[in-house]
Amino acid sequence: MRIGILGLGRIGAFHAETLSRLDAVESLVVSDPFADAAKAAAERFGAEVADSPEAVLAADVDGVVVAAATDAHPGLILACVEAGV
Repeated sequence: MRIGILGLGRIGAFHAETLSRLDAVESLVVSDPFADAAKAAAERFGAEVADSPEAVLAADVDGVVVAAATDAHPGLILACVEAGV
């Protein structure tokens, strides 16, 4: 599986670490409004960095973890549904 992660604060990083250890997960694509957080996660977990949530959804992901700020959840979840993820 190819998994996207939107938001790389404490919760997003926890999910990235857990997912990176699963044999079924072939790759991670991550995005965060703070580019340094995305870059750090990419280096730590071998993930690809996408410059926006839309870029994550366009990266042929099989599923997405929405770990952004709570107030961003509705818009991000709607974008995931509209993208068929």
